[in-house]
Amino acid sequence: MDTAIVPRTLTRPRPAEHLVQLYEDESRLMRALEWFVLSGLEFDGAVIVIGTDEHLAELDRRLGHRGMDIARREGRYIALRAEEVLDKFMVHGWPNSKLFDAAICAVLERAKNNRDRPIRAFGEMVAILMARGNPEATLRLEQLWNALLQREGISLFCGYPRSVFKGDASTLRLVCESHSHVLPD
Repeated sequence: MDTAIVPRTLTRPRPAEHLVQLYEDESRLMRALEWFVLSGLEFDGAVIVIGTDEHLAELDRRLGHRGMDIARREGRYIALRAEEVLDKFMVHGWPNSKLFDAAICAVLERAKNNRDRPIRAFGEMVAILMARGNPEATLRLEQLWNALLQREGISLFCGYPRSVFKGDASTLRLVCESHSHVLPD
């Protein structure tokens, strides 16, 4: 993996960093996600990917056998369907903070596996909420993530297709402001 052209924030995010990539080209998002995952596993870290079915399948294809079987067996690579995770904490179209903490902290504990290891996560649940036309719930979920990042010291990388904002510049601005870094497409 040639990381010379990859931003440090993507390959070595600091604890509690919250990254976002607004993309038009899915292949660029997938390349960034590939780097994010591989660099996270490189030094015995753990990576949680909460993605769409399409992106999970593409990531599996891209990662191939690069030690992923071992990382999965050790619990250092956990891939989850975003829709299923959303179902665990959404109540009447709104993220419930207690259910969110319970759902995500259970996955974090699984990734820690009784070890003190760096954990990073990638998530598309916010993009799904935005695509559903629920910007308020999207922004609330970003707030819940930010609180969890501060508490747990993990880093998070979010991916949003630009198309979900459909001229909603106000929400786009608030989404960008809720992240510590906006990565170029």
